Amino acid sequence: GLLAASLARVPVVIATAQQYMQPPWGRTVYAQQQLCGAGVHRYVAVSEVVAQQLNQTFHVPVKKICVIHNSVPGAAFNRSPNLALRIRLTRGV
Repeated sequence: GLLAASLARVPVVIATAQQYMQPPWGRTVYAQQQLCGAGVHRYVAVSEVVAQQLNQTFHVPVKKICVIHNSVPGAAFNRSPNLALRIRLTRGV
């Protein structure tokens, strides 16, 4: 994706960062991020923590990172299951 966009000279490239993992990054991963990231104009991170990790780990400039929080609040999913509905939808299976 990102490398192909750079090679195709796409005028604006936006990458999203949904999550961040902290494995032991090797030189290969760091070099890949630097190569592909060079063609990215903006990064969209879903949280301040992800944005901070992009900046600290891969040295993505803060001015290239925009934080847009997830639009669905997690509280909407914190409710008891509707067993009658589940039975109706699954035909009791």
